[in-house]
Amino acid sequence: MFGALGRIILVGSGFVLAAVVSAFVAFRLGIERVSGSLHGDDDPFGTVLEWVWHGAHLSLYTTLLLAVLAVIIGEVARVRSALFYIAAGGIAVAAGPLLIEMQRAGGGQALPAFIWQVFATAGFAGGGVYWLIAGRRA
Repeated sequence: MFGALGRIILVGSGFVLAAVVSAFVAFRLGIERVSGSLHGDDDPFGTVLEWVWHGAHLSLYTTLLLAVLAVIIGEVARVRSALFYIAAGGIAVAAGPLLIEMQRAGGGQALPAFIWQVFATAGFAGGGVYWLIAGRRA
């Protein structure tokens, strides 16, 4: 039905839309969790700036590379399973905080526990959107 060029366009647009949905979910859940956890914090502005820096670092490097790797594996293997794309999205996005924690093992303040939940939920949503657009016709 689609030629190679049509498939490339479908995969590219599906990936971009999935990334936008993941960023939106992470932003919305992050605002909710951060506002709840900052109640009673001595320096909420400094804490929020540190979390924003970590979020930008994660999204630019680790998350994007792992998500592209999951899409390439799914496309080459012609995986049509929604479970694969949803799980791969969650793992790709939640692996970022793990890599940051491994990098900072010696010192500094540890990332809050809710960060894992926010990132995994955003990855699950992005994986589901990608499957709806491009994955089910792999």
